[in-house]
Amino acid sequence: MFLIEIAPRRWSYAAAGAIGNSVYYLMPMRRRIAKQNFAHVLGKAPDDPEVRRVAREALQNYVRLLRDVMIYPSLSAKDLERRVTIHNPQHFESVVARGKGV
Repeated sequence: MFLIEIAPRRWSYAAAGAIGNSVYYLMPMRRRIAKQNFAHVLGKAPDDPEVRRVAREALQNYVRLLRDVMIYPSLSAKDLERRVTIHNPQHFESVVARGKGV
């Protein structure tokens, strides 16, 4: 987490993509599951080139998502507000009014 916080955003996203790529190639069970899932979604065989590409990119994006989650504790409230867009504030406000956390 420390390295993610101090590294330039561009670098940490590139590193996350590389880690996701490594997960695809070095973890056969994860690769197989991802390919099966995307084959079903795309209506193609698990070994179809498009299915392989989508599965690999999905794992890259998953690690990028983890990177984003890891920096949340270090962000200020103002930084978080800049990153979040609430399209229907009435829904958000009604949940906050319940007093059980959001």
